[in-house]
Order: sequence, then C-alpha cells, then structure tokens
Amino acid sequence: MRSSMNARCSSSQGQTPGGGAARMWDGDPQRTYAEEIETGSMVLLETLRLYSPVVLIARRVERDITMANINIPKDTGLIIPITIIHGDNKIWGADANEFNPLRFENGISKAVAHPNAFLSFSIGPRVCIG
Repeated sequence: MRSSMNARCSSSQGQTPGGGAARMWDGDPQRTYAEEIETGSMVLLETLRLYSPVVLIARRVERDITMANINIPKDTGLIIPITIIHGDNKIWGADANEFNPLRFENGISKAVAHPNAFLSFSIGPRVCIG
C-alpha cells in the first residue's frame, strides 16, 4: 500500500497541477486538479489518523448523563483516548494500524464504522485545538 501511494503522490510532486510549469492548462479542471487534491487529502487524513496531533481529550461532564447504560454524574472527568480510538480494529477495520490512505477515498464517513470516530482535532463545538 505504501509504495503504491508513494508512487501516486510522487508522480505530481514538484509539478503544477496539469503536468508542470512548461505545460499550459488544458481547460479540464477535473483532470488537472481533482486527482491531486483527492490524493493529497487522503494522505493527510490518514496521516492525521495514525499520527494525531492530539492524543487525548479531557472533558468534564456538565450534567448527569447516561451513556451505553452507564450513569455518569455531573462534574465527572472524562478522557477520550484518540490514539486508541484511531487504532481500534473494530472501528477502522483489520488494517487499522497500517497506513492506508485509500480508506478515505469515499470520504471520512465511509472510511469508518462510526461517523464520529475520526477525532484528530476533536469534534463538536470544540473541534479546533487552536
């Protein structure tokens, strides 16, 4: 997988979309930009999944809640282990610990068993760490 993705990314490395500085844009934006952007996005998402800049998220429960038949009282501290979630075979498949950007070829929601399992920068109202 890694070598085929390397070849796919390397084929356009150092080139402008469409084939290089000497080649003029031929007017087909689907061919010139879409593939490069899609491949780059898949590689970026898979890199963020495997090497997330945030390894865990700490939150405090604001009110008494029940999750999966577990009662969690107000002011309980919760730790969300992003690194463990991103490497879980039940969520990401048997190749969860392998670099496979093609898992994102149909988008994040189709790459994973649970739509909120991709947590590189958290989720919800606090999605950005910066």
